[in-house]
Amino acid sequence: MKQLFLVELWREPAAGGRAGSWRGIVKHVEHDDERYVVNLSDVSAFIAHRIEAVAPPDEADSGSDGIRTPRC
Repeated sequence: MKQLFLVELWREPAAGGRAGSWRGIVKHVEHDDERYVVNLSDVSAFIAHRIEAVAPPDEADSGSDGIRTPRC
């Protein structure tokens, strides 16, 4: 089962022209569920949680990371 996520990241403005903190939103498109994030581990945790919630039990416990590069 394919899952689609939208990730938007930006830098908050900081005083004195310095680079601000990273902020973002990660959204599970099918379920319209989204979370504001402050670091990349928040992004991966949200995605992992959503995938585990919809994956059949045999896929969730397979031990494989299941990362594949899409073919064009």
